[in-house]
Amino acid sequence: MSESLAEVEARAWATLAEAAEGDHPLRILTLATLGGNGWPEARSLVLRAVETEARRLEFHTDIRSAKWAEAAGEGRATVLGWDAESRQQLRLTGRLTRKGPESAEAARAWGAQSKWNHLTYSGPAPATPLKAPGAAEEGTPEAGRDNFGLLLFEALSLDWCQLERGNNRRAFFSYEAGEGATGSWVAT
Repeated sequence: MSESLAEVEARAWATLAEAAEGDHPLRILTLATLGGNGWPEARSLVLRAVETEARRLEFHTDIRSAKWAEAAGEGRATVLGWDAESRQQLRLTGRLTRKGPESAEAARAWGAQSKWNHLTYSGPAPATPLKAPGAAEEGTPEAGRDNFGLLLFEALSLDWCQLERGNNRRAFFSYEAGEGATGSWVAT
């Protein structure tokens, strides 16, 4: 028996929620934004949390990074994930909201991270030239607190694709503010 659109959508969001909890192929997602130079920019980020009802993904970032600046304003972005084991692709379009170091959301997330994750934010700003790999001086775990922020991605659409020999399937879901999903099967 074939899955319904509602079942496909529910499974896609359940998979993302599972991925945020640990070792899962969709834990590392690609975030694409429009760079300040007008060119698309894509990078891999760790999925930290998922709110399925709100259709929201949470990522952590250094507020000195280019992606932080690119999330300002309208914050248009695409998130892409590929699970080679299940042969499933999830592509979401939506908007990013920034939550800086002073926000309650960032304070909560910072408190839940290990000291090793804290050290990530205590060194030089991302993309700072270094004399050699690993040559950056590290600070103390708490030194990075002022550089830590959240990117909250609210999905406006979900494009789900399942690749199976002789049975490729694809569905597209559109989310309108305050309304449920509108879904349809589309050609792969």
